[in-house]
Amino acid sequence: MKIYIKVAIAFFALLFGVVALMEFYPTPKKDKVFQLLDQVEENGFAFHADLTKLFYEIEKYGKENELDLASRVISGQVKQQLLRSGLKLKETYFTYSIYKNQVRSFYAEIADTTVFEEAFSRFSGYFDLEKSIENPFLYQSSSVDISIEKHPKYVKINWGKANHQKKSNSQKKSSAIFRKLLQSPNHGVINTTGTAFLDSNDFAYFTYSYEENLRFTMDWKVTKNHPLQTKEKSIPIYSSQKNKVQAYTNVDLQQIQLFTNPLLKQKGISFLDKLPQAVKEMLNLWNGQSSLQLGGKINTETIQYITEFDDDFNQVEKRIVKIDSIPDLGVYWGTNQPKKSFDLLQNFPNVKMQNSQLQLALFPPLNINQERNSLTAGSSNAKFKNLKNKHILFINSDNELIRGSLIVQKSAKNIVHFELILKDFTFQKKLSISNFW
Repeated sequence: MKIYIKVAIAFFALLFGVVALMEFYPTPKKDKVFQLLDQVEENGFAFHADLTKLFYEIEKYGKENELDLASRVISGQVKQQLLRSGLKLKETYFTYSIYKNQVRSFYAEIADTTVFEEAFSRFSGYFDLEKSIENPFLYQSSSVDISIEKHPKYVKINWGKANHQKKSNSQKKSSAIFRKLLQSPNHGVINTTGTAFLDSNDFAYFTYSYEENLRFTMDWKVTKNHPLQTKEKSIPIYSSQKNKVQAYTNVDLQQIQLFTNPLLKQKGISFLDKLPQAVKEMLNLWNGQSSLQLGGKINTETIQYITEFDDDFNQVEKRIVKIDSIPDLGVYWGTNQPKKSFDLLQNFPNVKMQNSQLQLALFPPLNINQERNSLTAGSSNAKFKNLKNKHILFINSDNELIRGSLIVQKSAKNIVHFELILKDFTFQKKLSISNFW
C-alpha cells in the first residue's frame, strides 16, 4: 500500500475517533451569564434606569428649583441608603402595572452579598418584613404595602396594595421585543394594549434625558391604520406681534374613530364622559383643527363723547380718544357649524359677550367672527394666514414662565413620534399671565 494512502486512512481514523470522544464525553457547558433584564416581568410600563445618573439629575433639579430643606434631606437619605445597599445601581429597572392592580416594582442586581445582607436586615426592621411560607424568596411587610423578593443574584421590591405574588416572577419570562427595547439606560416601554405581553403591532417606547434641558421622546407604533394622522397640509394661524406662544392641532378625527384598540378606546371614552356637557358638545362639532398664537401688545383706540359747558354755558359735545395697550392673541377653531359652536361657547364658565366682543377670563376683549368652516377670535381684525405644516400637534412657548416645545408628528408610515423639550427646567413660584406678553 502506498504511503499516502496509509496517511489518509490514519487521518480519517483519528478524526472519527475525536468526534466519537466528543459525542460520548461532551465539553461541560459554561453557566449562562446572569442578566437582570431576563428577570424583569412585563408590565404596562417599564423603565431602564441608571440610578447613579438619576441621583445626580434629582440633586441638580433640587438646586435649580430651590426645593425646601425637608425634601432635599429625604431625597439625600434615600440616595445614601441605596448607595450603601450593595446593589448594582447603574443597571436597574422600574415597572408599573398601569391597567390592573397598580403595583410598582424595582429590580436591582446584588453586587456585594455581604453589604446587601446588612442593608436587607436594616430594611426588614424598618418595615416588619416576614418570610412567606408559600414562596421562599418572598418577604412581606405586616405594617405597609411592601414586599421583597430576595433572590441569590438580584432583588425585587414591590409596593402597592396588591404587591404580593404567589409565584416568583422568574417563572414569567418576558418577550424578546420587551427585552430588546429595555437594553439601554433611560429607555422605557409602554404596553398600549393591556395584554400580558407586548403586542408587536401596537406598542410605545420612550427615552428620557436631563442635561441642559429636560427631553422626553416617545414613538408609538401601530402596524395598521395608525389612529393619529394629519388632517390638512396647512392650518390658519393668527399673526401676533411676538411669537411667545404658538400652538395648533391638525388631526384627522375620522381616523381616530376607526381605531380598533379596545383598551385605549375605552380609556378615551371614559375621559370624554368626565368632561362638562358643553365641552363634549363643542368637541362633537370640532373638525380636528385649532390654533392659538399670542405675544406682544397692540394699541386699541376707544372713542368717547362727553357733554361739557363752554364759558357762555352752552352745551358742547367733546370727542375723547383713548389709546389702550392690550395683549395680542388670536384663536382659530375649526368647525362646520360655527353658529352652533358659538352658542355653546357662551355656556362655558367665565365666557360672555360684551359690546360685540368675546370676554374670556384673564384675556383681553376679542373680536369674534363666524366663518364658513370656523370660529375665529383675535385682539385685532388681522386676517389668519395659512401655515404649511406636517405636525399633528405643535406647542412652542418662549417666555419667562415656560420655555420649551411639544411636537407630535408622523416619523414613519406606522410610527408617530412625540417629543417634549423643556428648557431651563425650573418652576416659577408665582404664575402670572403677564409673563406671556
